[in-house]
Amino acid sequence: VFYVFDGSAGDVVTITVDNTSGNLDSVLHLYRAAGDQWVEVANNDDSPTGGTYEAMLSNITLPETAKYLIAVSRYGLANEATFGAYSLTLTRQG
Repeated sequence: VFYVFDGSAGDVVTITVDNTSGNLDSVLHLYRAAGDQWVEVANNDDSPTGGTYEAMLSNITLPETAKYLIAVSRYGLANEATFGAYSLTLTRQG
């Protein structure tokens, strides 16, 4: 699943995935628009706080003013059987 937002250089963002059902092992990617391409800024497949498979990107400083894309997928894609619903939260400090 993809989500797009406008970011400004120097903004600090935190993106969290919170499972609401199932056993989803989520993977989170953050990309920046660069012309007609997307360049990866950060990724994570587990929370850095430990104890959960819910993905989190914490305190990422956006490198420039641009469109940003958040991509959420499942760990292992076709090789894993995890599933479920989730909520996604983006917080931004300007």
